[in-house]
Amino acid sequence: MTVSQELTLLVAADKSYDNSITVTDVPKEQFIALTNETYTEPTRVFTVQLMNLQQSDGGTMTIGSGLFVREDGETSTKVIVLDTSGKQVADNTTDYPS
Repeated sequence: MTVSQELTLLVAADKSYDNSITVTDVPKEQFIALTNETYTEPTRVFTVQLMNLQQSDGGTMTIGSGLFVREDGETSTKVIVLDTSGKQVADNTTDYPS
């Protein structure tokens, strides 16, 4: 399982961003959900958890973070992926583009 991020600057004047989070190798009958977002200088952390759903084919899935504002001094974002029991199974840290 791997995780990647694509940070998109939405409005430069107010430093608003969206983060597209992609997770590969999601098991069949599971999907990903963004369950938490925190900021501790200098990194914003997004927590993604695997959830059970019988109808899900699994595979590669992408979700959006929704709009967030980059804080002064914030240099990167990190995604942590948890399995259904809460155990970390993947992570990725991405720096903001210059």
